[in-house]
Amino acid sequence: DRTHKMVQYLFEKGILVVGLTFPVVPRGDETIRFQINAAHTKADIDYVLDVLSMYEG
Repeated sequence: DRTHKMVQYLFEKGILVVGLTFPVVPRGDETIRFQINAAHTKADIDYVLDVLSMYEG
């Protein structure tokens, strides 16, 4: 499924996220949860945005 593929892709790039799928969310409403905290730097956020922009899933 698409959510699992994106979670795996991000994990391989060193980005830890949580994929929310049925039954946690309704079918068709799958999503990915990012948890950002004060320890993350601007460079960390820029890296995630760059990795997301390269995703071709």
